[in-house]
Amino acid sequence: MTAPKPEAECPLTPVAIPLSDLLNEDHKLKGEKFNSLVRQALNLYRSNFTAGRTYKHEHDTEVGTLKLMPGEQSQRTSKCAWHARKSIHDPATQSHKLSYKEFHSGLFVDHPVKERQYIHEILRYDRIQEVHSPTIPESAAEYIADVRADVWVTEYKLPMITSNRDFLEMFLTIDLKPHANPLSSQHIDAIIASLNGDAQAEKTDEESDSTQKRSSAINIQLPVSTSAFEPQANFVRAFYSSVEIIRELEGDKTEWWMAVQSDSAGRVPLMFQEMAMPSKISPDVPSFIGWAVEQKKKGESV
Repeated sequence: MTAPKPEAECPLTPVAIPLSDLLNEDHKLKGEKFNSLVRQALNLYRSNFTAGRTYKHEHDTEVGTLKLMPGEQSQRTSKCAWHARKSIHDPATQSHKLSYKEFHSGLFVDHPVKERQYIHEILRYDRIQEVHSPTIPESAAEYIADVRADVWVTEYKLPMITSNRDFLEMFLTIDLKPHANPLSSQHIDAIIASLNGDAQAEKTDEESDSTQKRSSAINIQLPVSTSAFEPQANFVRAFYSSVEIIRELEGDKTEWWMAVQSDSAGRVPLMFQEMAMPSKISPDVPSFIGWAVEQKKKGESV
């Protein structure tokens, strides 16, 4: 199976897009770029990934890895698969006891700042551009609660034989309004239709006034370029696109799903990068959970 073909309007791939193409003069994310990115993220989430290895970690956590070959892309990135992971978290049965709200706070609020506290390869992070939220189509206001965006540079320390990497990425976070079955295929269809201006798609037959509604959120990271911030000395500029989703399930469970397509650039052969990806993305789950548990033990917010 292959991923949906990237949209020409704003391709969600590990190829940097000039920041000037994404923003208006007032640093506002262009509406058509926002709509394109959200459509691609949602269609990627519901794609038929091939199941890979399942990793068992501390805190009673299992992380399943998945893989999907890319759609039509440039010659280099056509060799870079989408690598995904999925884990289900139940505070009633797992030792970490984390709720959806705690996953959301830890992963979707000040993400780069908090990530450095549990991903120890991160040397530095810095927000270099505040991005104003786009104008949401009126038909999409039924589904989208909040949008936040910023541009960050993050520097990573890699093993001695490999040059350190830095990434210049736009972080786009979308909180969706509660829904009876968040990010079901029908819900996704309705969101996409609303982004396309279809006001007739504002209601789905999944919902009723008596149905309990649950939350969900999306984080999209997209590589960007700007002459105002070139790679630092002794760093290689690398690139990735990623989609991260959390959603509430029945019984107060939380699904955490993430997919990434990356190009480490430099002299690292893509074959070695691709072989290593499943084992690299799985440990992020227990790393975050361990940090969140320690935060709670210290009486601090996640």
